Order: sequence, then C-alpha cells, then structure tokens
Amino acid sequence: MDKRNTKFGYVAGMATSAALLANDLVIFGNLNLNTVSIVMLVSVFSICLLGYVKSSKKDKEQNDCA
Repeated sequence: MDKRNTKFGYVAGMATSAALLANDLVIFGNLNLNTVSIVMLVSVFSICLLGYVKSSKKDKEQNDCA
C-alpha cells in the first residue's frame, strides 16, 4: 500500500492550517498574522484539499475496478 498520498495526511494538513488560522482569529479577533503567513497557510490548505480530492478519486477508481 502506498502511504505517501493518503487521505489522512491531506486531512491532517487541512485541519492544521485551518486550526492555525482559526486560532489566530479567535485569540486576536482578526488575522494578526502577516500577509505571507496567511497566504502560505491558505496555500497549504488548498494543496491539501486538491490532494484529498485526487486521492479520493483514485481510491474510488480502485474500488470500482475491484
């Protein structure tokens, strides 16, 4: 089993980046991070979301073939 591109890793990446953004929003009441940090966290979230969708499609295709 190839464990490099699992859905669990993508979900963990999305959860971590979303939690960091939400934590900053709750503690400071606004996004007190600098612009680069916000862009990077949103980028990580987006990449993980795309990876999750790709991984889900791949799993579905493998299950349909079996």
